[in-house]
Amino acid sequence: MSRRGGGPVMVLNVAEKLSVAKSCREGENTAFEVVDVCRAVDVCRAVKHNLYIRRSHFSALIDSSKSQREEPSQLFVRVVDARQEIDLRIGASFTRFQTMLLKDRFSIDSTGDKERSRVISYGPCQFPTLGLIVERYWEIQAHEPEEFWTINCSHESEDGLATKAENKYVMFYNLFIGFFSLIC
Repeated sequence: MSRRGGGPVMVLNVAEKLSVAKSCREGENTAFEVVDVCRAVDVCRAVKHNLYIRRSHFSALIDSSKSQREEPSQLFVRVVDARQEIDLRIGASFTRFQTMLLKDRFSIDSTGDKERSRVISYGPCQFPTLGLIVERYWEIQAHEPEEFWTINCSHESEDGLATKAENKYVMFYNLFIGFFSLIC
């Protein structure tokens, strides 16, 4: 991290300001973990002074948000910590419930590990993630190829023939090709 050597801790020993950028509550939580490490290093400095810490919230909707720096918010961190705790407890409860309910009805042993195959896991993030995967699979299955063109240019001069082929992944559709043929 540092050209002078010593890694990130060496950089923190000489740093006076820390700017943390985040885009959501989860990012705020991660930012606080970074801040905790930085403050621990700050306490251990030979020359005592407080590290100036600010955070920016990035937003695609509000361009000026990146220039507005404020103190990191412990409230966002508490919200994320509470959600993680709830997810963990719900996941453990549902895993236990569905394992007990379904263990005798299904033979699930794809790993070969008998102990592991006896648990039917549940996690609050698994269903939305599975939904995204299934939805994308359906989109791929329903895809119908469309006609497309590519543009290849060549120029012949005394020096020889020069060709320029567009990237093979760039596709041009009817409207663009029609417009292009009118202006040429």
